[in-house]
Amino acid sequence: MKNQYVGDINDYRKYGLLRILARRLTIGVCWMLTKDDGRPDGLKIKYLDAKERWRSHDSDLFEVLYKIVKKENCRHICEVENRGVIPSGLFYSELLVSEKEARCAYFSSAFERLRSSDIIFFDPDNGVRYRLGWSRRYLYGDELARAFRRGHSVLATNTFHMNCDRRSLRALRNAFGMQRRHNGLCSLGHLTSSFFLLPRRGTVSRSTPR
Repeated sequence: MKNQYVGDINDYRKYGLLRILARRLTIGVCWMLTKDDGRPDGLKIKYLDAKERWRSHDSDLFEVLYKIVKKENCRHICEVENRGVIPSGLFYSELLVSEKEARCAYFSSAFERLRSSDIIFFDPDNGVRYRLGWSRRYLYGDELARAFRRGHSVLATNTFHMNCDRRSLRALRNAFGMQRRHNGLCSLGHLTSSFFLLPRRGTVSRSTPR
């Protein structure tokens, strides 16, 4: 996640999903924040000029993001945190680093901060990789597994063309040692990005309104 992405179309989609889950669950957000880079990523905000098409999905969310982006031009994750975009959400907002030891410490601190959450949402720039690595642009399978083993359901954004096929899902299960005992790992997607979801038994089902 970068501050320059706040309020773009993918933000609208992911916050919409998190708000549905937040009706029944406590959401912990690990932003995996990285520095802005001046690239045009994050400029997908034309949806804010098409209220008739997009506002009805979540009118309150739409209005908050419209205000952040269009009226106040204050695109920063603290605006998302402070304006109740994710009701009762918990947040870990430190900058992510690439060095091995510092990265391990980063996630240890994140898990401590988010320990009371039912589900932890990870928001890496480029998505999920199952092989071990240290790039700030990715979340790695062992890091997802750490959160799961601490008793959380896990959800992560993933760029659509990366690791969304069945082979990658099987590889992630293998990396976690979950291929037989936990079959809930799945990918939910649309044309530009997707989500990896690994629910703890009974957790995500509680988010469905009765």
